[in-house]
Amino acid sequence: MAKYNYDEYNLIPEYDNSKSFYGKAKVTVYPNGTRILTSYKTEVAAIMPDGSFRRLWNGYSATTARHVDEFRLQNGLTAINKTEWIRIPVESWNVVDVIKAVAV
Repeated sequence: MAKYNYDEYNLIPEYDNSKSFYGKAKVTVYPNGTRILTSYKTEVAAIMPDGSFRRLWNGYSATTARHVDEFRLQNGLTAINKTEWIRIPVESWNVVDVIKAVAV
């Protein structure tokens, strides 16, 4: 099993009115600068080193949408509504596997 060099932290609300996401939203940062948002143990979105946003999950929930908005706002992007989220194409899981293939 490959080991990966990355940092992981809990997403802390800075723009959302919640005091905490109670450990349900985490961000993983890979050495190439890719940031992956995990909401309720599901990888839902990524921000690439060039600043582009990628949707990784084909679902929608109000709570995860709050996590996504916080993630976007903390990374210099704007918040999005449900319609905008649904219009973003879902990236292949293969893209995520390539991102993670930065072995130690």
